[in-house]
Amino acid sequence: MKARLPPLSALAMVAALLALAGCRSTAATTAPPAPPTPSAAPPTKVRPPTATAPEPYDVVTDLQLILGKWKLTDSIFVRFDQDGTFRGAHRLDELDSGPYHIHTCELKDGRLEIAQVRVVGVPSCGSKVGRYEVRLLESRNLQLVLIQDPCAPRAADTAGVYSRLP
Repeated sequence: MKARLPPLSALAMVAALLALAGCRSTAATTAPPAPPTPSAAPPTKVRPPTATAPEPYDVVTDLQLILGKWKLTDSIFVRFDQDGTFRGAHRLDELDSGPYHIHTCELKDGRLEIAQVRVVGVPSCGSKVGRYEVRLLESRNLQLVLIQDPCAPRAADTAGVYSRLP
């Protein structure tokens, strides 16, 4: 006659299975704890140089950062005013007395939108709106990068790297 074992409780069965599993190497089934990962570096707004940016830059999202006078070339001077206007002149002293253009300007998420108010002696853009990315370069120069401007003459006179004037 065969001896009969008493029935195992569910808890006893789990314990027996765990004991059997313990016979195998735990190295294959249990991974060592992962080393602590260093915290990620905080995100930075500075972008590295690219084909269109000669040096690292920040995208400007506040018009206050670019208010004032800037020089693009020896014959293109601009000024961003507190009232949301953007003036251009062929000479620095003409920004007040005789700008060749006055535009409204609005900064939206790093994109400058300009629309003509008045032009003198340059082609009119009418109601066409130009869009430019505004970058403050590491050198503290200003770069306006053309996104879209259906007015080619204005685009040619606006995109570029400007140096701040006192």
